[in-house]
Amino acid sequence: MYRLIKISLAVVAIALLVGIAASAPMSEITGKLEAVYADKIVLADSQGKDTTFQLNSDARVLINGQESKIEELLAGESVTVTFEMSGDRPMASEVRCKRD
Repeated sequence: MYRLIKISLAVVAIALLVGIAASAPMSEITGKLEAVYADKIVLADSQGKDTTFQLNSDARVLINGQESKIEELLAGESVTVTFEMSGDRPMASEVRCKRD
Protein backbone atom coordinates (compact mmCIF):
# COMPACT_ATOMS: atom_id res chain seq x y z
CA MET A 1 0.00 0.00 0.00
CA TYR A 2 2.74 2.48 0.98
CA ARG A 3 4.72 1.54 -2.10
CA LEU A 4 1.72 2.36 -4.32
CA ILE A 5 1.36 5.76 -2.64
CA LYS A 6 5.08 6.51 -3.11
CA ILE A 7 4.93 5.55 -6.77
CA SER A 8 1.80 7.63 -7.30
CA LEU A 9 3.40 10.67 -5.65
CA ALA A 10 6.53 10.24 -7.77
CA VAL A 11 4.47 10.10 -10.96
CA VAL A 12 2.52 13.23 -9.98
CA ALA A 13 5.75 15.09 -9.10
CA ILE A 14 7.33 14.19 -12.43
CA ALA A 15 4.20 15.25 -14.32
CA LEU A 16 4.22 18.63 -12.54
CA LEU A 17 7.89 19.20 -13.28
CA VAL A 18 7.43 18.37 -16.95
CA GLY A 19 4.44 20.70 -17.14
CA ILE A 20 6.33 23.56 -15.52
CA ALA A 21 9.36 23.07 -17.76
CA ALA A 22 7.18 22.95 -20.88
CA SER A 23 5.35 26.21 -20.21
CA ALA A 24 6.82 29.29 -21.81
CA PRO A 25 8.06 31.98 -19.41
CA MET A 26 6.20 35.27 -19.32
CA SER A 27 8.10 38.43 -20.21
CA GLU A 28 7.39 42.14 -20.03
CA ILE A 29 8.38 45.02 -22.27
CA THR A 30 7.61 48.73 -22.10
CA GLY A 31 7.50 50.94 -25.14
CA LYS A 32 5.48 53.31 -27.30
CA LEU A 33 2.42 52.13 -29.21
CA GLU A 34 2.96 52.56 -32.93
CA ALA A 35 -0.36 51.01 -34.04
CA VAL A 36 -3.47 49.43 -32.52
CA TYR A 37 -5.60 46.85 -34.32
CA ALA A 38 -8.58 44.72 -33.28
CA ASP A 39 -6.41 41.76 -32.22
CA LYS A 40 -2.82 43.05 -32.15
CA ILE A 41 -0.61 46.01 -31.32
CA VAL A 42 2.71 47.25 -32.67
CA LEU A 43 5.14 48.46 -30.01
CA ALA A 44 8.41 50.37 -30.44
CA ASP A 45 10.95 49.49 -27.74
CA SER A 46 13.56 51.84 -26.25
CA GLN A 47 15.88 51.22 -29.22
CA GLY A 48 13.08 52.01 -31.69
CA LYS A 49 12.63 48.38 -32.81
CA ASP A 50 9.01 47.60 -33.71
CA THR A 51 7.43 44.35 -32.50
CA THR A 52 3.93 43.13 -33.30
CA PHE A 53 2.12 41.45 -30.40
CA GLN A 54 -0.88 39.24 -31.12
CA LEU A 55 -3.41 39.45 -28.26
CA ASN A 56 -4.46 36.17 -26.63
CA SER A 57 -8.19 35.48 -26.72
CA ASP A 58 -8.34 36.28 -22.98
CA ALA A 59 -5.89 39.22 -23.02
CA ARG A 60 -6.56 42.05 -20.59
CA VAL A 61 -6.22 45.73 -21.43
CA LEU A 62 -5.83 48.02 -18.42
CA ILE A 63 -5.83 51.82 -18.57
CA ASN A 64 -4.96 53.41 -15.23
CA GLY A 65 -5.67 50.04 -13.62
CA GLN A 66 -9.21 49.80 -15.02
CA GLU A 67 -10.37 47.07 -17.42
CA SER A 68 -10.61 48.60 -20.87
CA LYS A 69 -10.88 47.63 -24.51
CA ILE A 70 -8.06 47.56 -27.03
CA GLU A 71 -9.89 50.18 -29.08
CA GLU A 72 -9.36 52.65 -26.22
CA LEU A 73 -5.56 52.55 -26.61
CA LEU A 74 -4.01 55.33 -28.68
CA ALA A 75 -0.93 55.31 -30.86
CA GLY A 76 1.88 57.21 -29.16
CA GLU A 77 0.99 56.07 -25.63
CA SER A 78 3.50 54.33 -23.40
CA VAL A 79 2.40 50.80 -22.48
CA THR A 80 3.77 47.73 -20.73
CA VAL A 81 3.01 44.40 -22.41
CA THR A 82 3.11 41.04 -20.64
CA PHE A 83 3.67 38.30 -23.19
CA GLU A 84 4.96 34.83 -23.93
CA MET A 85 6.38 33.39 -27.11
CA SER A 86 4.29 30.97 -29.13
CA GLY A 87 6.80 29.61 -31.59
CA ASP A 88 8.32 32.79 -33.00
CA ARG A 89 5.26 34.98 -32.30
CA PRO A 90 4.90 37.10 -29.15
CA MET A 91 1.42 36.60 -27.68
CA ALA A 92 0.24 39.36 -25.32
CA SER A 93 -1.77 38.40 -22.25
CA GLU A 94 -1.92 41.91 -20.76
CA VAL A 95 -1.43 45.49 -21.96
CA ARG A 96 -1.15 48.20 -19.28
CA CYS A 97 -1.29 51.93 -19.97
CA LYS A 98 -1.02 54.83 -17.53
CA ARG A 99 -2.60 58.10 -18.56
CA ASP A 100 -2.27 61.43 -16.80
